[in-house]
Amino acid sequence: SPLYVPGVLEHAVVDAPLLERGDHKRPGETVPRAFLSVFGGTPVEGAQSGRLELAEAMLSDKNPLTPRVMVNRIWHWTFGAGIVATVDNFGRMGEKPLNPELLDFMARQLVANKWSLKRTLEFLLTSDAFQRSSVAGPVALEKDPANQLLIHYNVRRLDAEPIRDALLKVSGLLDKTSSGPSLPANTPCRSVYLRLKRNNMPGLLSTFDAPKPFTTMGKRDVTTVPAQSLTLLNDPAVHKIAASFAANSSAVTADPVNCAGLMFQSALGRPPIPAELQAALDVFGASRDFSGLAHAIFNLKEFIYLR
Repeated sequence: SPLYVPGVLEHAVVDAPLLERGDHKRPGETVPRAFLSVFGGTPVEGAQSGRLELAEAMLSDKNPLTPRVMVNRIWHWTFGAGIVATVDNFGRMGEKPLNPELLDFMARQLVANKWSLKRTLEFLLTSDAFQRSSVAGPVALEKDPANQLLIHYNVRRLDAEPIRDALLKVSGLLDKTSSGPSLPANTPCRSVYLRLKRNNMPGLLSTFDAPKPFTTMGKRDVTTVPAQSLTLLNDPAVHKIAASFAANSSAVTADPVNCAGLMFQSALGRPPIPAELQAALDVFGASRDFSGLAHAIFNLKEFIYLR
């Protein structure tokens, strides 16, 4: 049977009326098809819809807004706050850019790199600002307490999808298959491949502020609520992942000391301090199983926060 998909077709074209306050029952004057007048947009001539002209105007060298918005969002995702704090609003009701010259420099660089997001990310991730310690010195705390100038790295929580992916990765359950169709929410794949439904979001993602796919959201909410701790403590799926993490680590080395060290290194990127190692060995001695330690590591702030 034939396969039908939604698409866009150039057909009979008309100019739409102005709907003041969105009231479709009171159409106003007809508005010619054109790009934003503030950027010198001229009406679209001919029988075409104007979609091509709109795309060309958005990416025109005469329109600085598109690259500014893009690099500001990349900056926000990288450093936790945009050069313009209101990443969805560059208008009068939005915040002014902290450093307009830096914003324009990044925008020009994006265009010069042929709009490559990877090149832009590489530039930011290899910068001195990104690689600084999150520990603020007394001078920084006095002169820039909000750390707007990135004197040190901002401690921030991972987004919902990286938290889920990290749980699956350290436990050995992660299916690393890339590309392909979307998958059910209980599939141990990277979260980017999950099939998301507006009215049935995966519980772990919703708890950690993943937005519902109703509209675009340049800046996510970041909440700290009891449901997040309770989910990591009580969710049966998290317990299953912790058991897999413990089993895989024990399979690598049967020595409790080495196994505990391996688990800390895998999950936190560091060895345990003496007190942590002793606590881990006490847990193992009581149950002969490291599942409790794995579960405890998942509940450490260090596991879900970037420092």
